[in-house]
Amino acid sequence: MKTLGLILFVIALLFLQIYLSRKESKGLGWILPSAVFLYSLDRIYVLILHISSRDPEYVVMSEVIRFSLTVFIITNMLTVSLLLINFHFKKKRRAMKELEKMNIQDLH
Repeated sequence: MKTLGLILFVIALLFLQIYLSRKESKGLGWILPSAVFLYSLDRIYVLILHISSRDPEYVVMSEVIRFSLTVFIITNMLTVSLLLINFHFKKKRRAMKELEKMNIQDLH
C-alpha cells in the first residue's frame, strides 16, 4: 500500500509540474524541482548523521560515500524529471512567442 501511495504521489507531482510549467510566470516551474532537490540534500544529511552516530570503528568512509551517492542519485531522479518537464514547456512557450512575433510582422 505504501508503494501505491508513493507512485500516486509522484504522478501527482508530475501533473502539478506540468500545470506550473505551462503558466506564464517563469519562477513557478522551478518550485517543485528546487523542493525535491533540497529534500535530497536533507536525506543525505540524515544519512550522514545516522552513520556518524555509530561506533567509529565500524564506519568505513568508502561505504559512507557510496551510500551518499546512491541516495543522491535515487532522490534526484524525480528532480531531473521535473526539470525536463519545465525545460520542455519553456522551449514550447518560446517557440510560440516567436511564431506570434512572426505573425505580427506578417500583418504589417
